[in-house]
Amino acid sequence: MPIRSMTGFAQVRGEMQRPDGGKLPVPAGGGQSNGRLAFALSLKSVNHRFLDLHFRLPAGTDSLEMQLRRRLKEKMGRGHVEVSLSLERTTSDTFLLNREIVGGYIAAFRAAAAEFSLAAEPDLNAVLRLPGALDAANDSPDGDLEAAVMAKVDEALDRLNQMREEEGRGIVRELRERMVHLAEAGKIVQQHRRAVLQNYSERLFWICIFAFPPEPTRSRCNCGGG
Repeated sequence: MPIRSMTGFAQVRGEMQRPDGGKLPVPAGGGQSNGRLAFALSLKSVNHRFLDLHFRLPAGTDSLEMQLRRRLKEKMGRGHVEVSLSLERTTSDTFLLNREIVGGYIAAFRAAAAEFSLAAEPDLNAVLRLPGALDAANDSPDGDLEAAVMAKVDEALDRLNQMREEEGRGIVRELRERMVHLAEAGKIVQQHRRAVLQNYSERLFWICIFAFPPEPTRSRCNCGGG
């Protein structure tokens, strides 16, 4: 079984399906044609002791989040995983203005400008890019989006595992190189160890000689004296 790194990234693109089961074409470079809905599903994983899932999904996709969470728990054992889903629409779609979000932002902007005495007006382009500021009037049913996304999850997981296995092969190569260096360093240490032990033994011998000199042997005199 190949070693997998915990670091990886994968992204897959898909498109909604017609009620009759036909696929809606996605032009090269993403997006959609004729106002059709396309999406991009991204998985990003890093090391973590347990399986830690974080989702960044469009509003109103709670059911999809539960399905994604269940599938990822079946396929992954651990890691910090960020799951992102972005919807891609063209200008040919019909949009409805979310007056509550847009009006609240404009009111807050003008209140802040008045409080700090600033002559400024909100940028409408920036306001309309706020999440939820515009709702597509011809969105497909949630069930169609869930089915289209779930059909792409296994492909995203395969791509993620491919990248993790590639990272794992790099880790194996680096570990083997480090093991070779450690083995060479061990041989050098062993050579120094023998030299150091020999030098230490010689020094210890002479220290003992000078610190504890042997007592001289007294010869017995037989000259008859006292």
